[in-house]
Amino acid sequence: MRTTFKLFIVILISMSFCAHAATKDGTFYAVSALGYADNEYVQENFDGFSYKLNIGYELNAQWAFETGFQLLVDNSGNFNVSESLEGSQEINSLSVSALGRASSRHGELFYRIGLLRLDSTFVDISNDEECLGTLLADQSANLICQQRDSSIAGVIGLGFDFYIHHSTLLRIEIEHIEGENDYSAQAVYIGFRLNF
Repeated sequence: MRTTFKLFIVILISMSFCAHAATKDGTFYAVSALGYADNEYVQENFDGFSYKLNIGYELNAQWAFETGFQLLVDNSGNFNVSESLEGSQEINSLSVSALGRASSRHGELFYRIGLLRLDSTFVDISNDEECLGTLLADQSANLICQQRDSSIAGVIGLGFDFYIHHSTLLRIEIEHIEGENDYSAQAVYIGFRLNF
């Protein structure tokens, strides 16, 4: 539910950016990308499907700014109480970043430096008598606990936007995220950029 609400907010902000795009000298664009992220949080690894939705603004030929939503991991489908006592994890973020760019006739090379607000939700199954987060249920001598946390992280990335059409580009990107509470992630994405 929280993820859907954040996605709605990002879409609403992007629509307002698009409305102003016609009145500004710079160019607005949207990025939609799918990928894979390897997350490490408190000495545990969570990896899997990831995606990002960004809105960008080209300040000039060398600089652009992006803001958006990014799902880094969602293993909530792995929750299993009775068989293997597995938990679930969800980590997503809202981000803002600056992109340095260099153009060629094939596309645009860019590097990314930015900040993220990470929101994480973990549901764990414990046979201890203590729950470190919110107690969701007490089933067959196991406690089902939920922990939510918000933190700040930095991101650096490198990518290339290949020209497909004058307003459509194919984006390939890798990035590294380092944050509070010993959080780190490496991700690779492929997606599309659409200029308005």
